[in-house]
Amino acid sequence: MATHRAGVRCRTSSVAREPRRPTRFGLTDRQHHTLVTAFRQGYYSVPRDSDIRELSNTLGVTHQATSQRLRRGHERLIRRALVEQPSPSLPY
Repeated sequence: MATHRAGVRCRTSSVAREPRRPTRFGLTDRQHHTLVTAFRQGYYSVPRDSDIRELSNTLGVTHQATSQRLRRGHERLIRRALVEQPSPSLPY
């Protein structure tokens, strides 16, 4: 508990994080950064110029966190760009 000048005591029960700002296509800043970094490092090249461990080292996070950001980012991109805004010429 903290005491302020007026003698009022208060206790902090929780701290709220600043809400994540979605970028274009609803990506979080982390997802956007991960996808762009992966692209620039050649992760999507055939054959790949970079693998997930190299990408993880560049980002400073675990390969599990990198994989999760990529998968969730891909899912949002596909949903927003292809599923929610389907092409009128394609029947699916």
